[in-house]
Amino acid sequence: MRRYSLVLVLMSLVYGGIFGYNLSDYPYKSPYDSIFQEMSDVMVISNALYDKDTDIVFSALRRAGELKIVDVKQRVLSIIGEAGPIANQGKVRQATEYKRVFDMGVLVVGKIGSTNEASIIVAYLPEQKNALSQLCILQALRELPKSKAVIEHLTKFSQTVDNSTDARVAKALVDAFVSSGEKSVINTLIGLKYQVPQAIRYYIDEAVRKMQKGSN
Repeated sequence: MRRYSLVLVLMSLVYGGIFGYNLSDYPYKSPYDSIFQEMSDVMVISNALYDKDTDIVFSALRRAGELKIVDVKQRVLSIIGEAGPIANQGKVRQATEYKRVFDMGVLVVGKIGSTNEASIIVAYLPEQKNALSQLCILQALRELPKSKAVIEHLTKFSQTVDNSTDARVAKALVDAFVSSGEKSVINTLIGLKYQVPQAIRYYIDEAVRKMQKGSN
């Protein structure tokens, strides 16, 4: 039992999320972050989301998420669409710049969105091959209320997970399932246990145990 608990503690430290879902912990740092860090003018932040400089947009997104400015939701969704991998296919330099804007936009939706937005961002999972972008989507979904359709998308994505999947992504997927509160995902989690890296299996065991206990 002590060894099992130790494994869970170590997992939480190693795989506890690359940035713990604090927007300021996202790996990329824009040169404009320090300017926006203390900004509280909603109008200025909202207008900055239309800037041509992707670094300004990135910093404005981050601040909008920190302040949970719900009024910018539609603009954020537009940015995600414009910055997505399909929209920038073949544009190497642009795709690199837009990837971080996409990631931050998705994380912001997790802070200000609802069930409707969960349905939108989960659809980006299949087209994302980058582990960090997948992680951002799953982190955001963990925060949002999930419809049956979203759970179905997650289940379909879980079928692509295997032993080579980034362990952080696998853990975030488990968290997204658990946060749904739906007992129907227990069977999916049990099946997922035999597809993921060894360390994540202990995490799934604990997740299933908690969900089963909650259903009693």
